Amino acid sequence: IIGDLEPSRGSVTRAARLRMGRFSQHHVDQLDLSLTALEAFQRQFPAAKPLEIRAHLGSMGLGGNTALQKMSTLSGGQKSRV
Repeated sequence: IIGDLEPSRGSVTRAARLRMGRFSQHHVDQLDLSLTALEAFQRQFPAAKPLEIRAHLGSMGLGGNTALQKMSTLSGGQKSRV
């Protein structure tokens, strides 16, 4: 679909206004799993206030105590949201 491979048979037709995205699961390997999600965001965005970061994390389903857990304890989906 994204054009990396040629079809073995037939053809692929994409809509003119098609927008495609790609989600790699390997970015999780770059996270420091000894940090919490809050600490990781604070390192990336030192000027951001902790309450702003927590509100952002909460909007992605990482609210409450989950934002304060070490990332090594989070599920794969939760890590991807960080």
